[in-house]
Amino acid sequence: MKRIITKMYLCLLAFCITGGISAQTQNSMTEVIPFKTIDGKIIVEAAINGEVADFVLDLSGHNALLPEALKKLHIDTGKNGTFSAYQDFVFKQVPVGKVLLLSDETF
Repeated sequence: MKRIITKMYLCLLAFCITGGISAQTQNSMTEVIPFKTIDGKIIVEAAINGEVADFVLDLSGHNALLPEALKKLHIDTGKNGTFSAYQDFVFKQVPVGKVLLLSDETF
C-alpha cells in the first residue's frame, strides 16, 4: 500500500512540475533588439514620428537623447515639458574625458 501511495505522489509531483513549466513557456516572449555600445553606453535605434535616431538606453536613469537626435527630431531643449514622474527634464552636453590611470585604479 505504501508503495502505491509513493508512486501516486511521484506521478502527481511530475504532473505539477511539467504543468508549471508548460505554463511558463507559453507566457514568455523573447525579442532581440540590435544595439551598439559607445563609450560604455548602450545605444539603440528607434523611429519616432517617422524619423530614425539613436537613443541612449538607461534603465535606471532619466530619458536621454544624443545631441544628433535632438537636432534631427527638432527638439527644443529650452522649452519646459511635462514628463509625469520626471518634471525636471534637463539636457546637458556631457563631456567625455580621457582615461586616467592612477596606480592600480582606472577611471
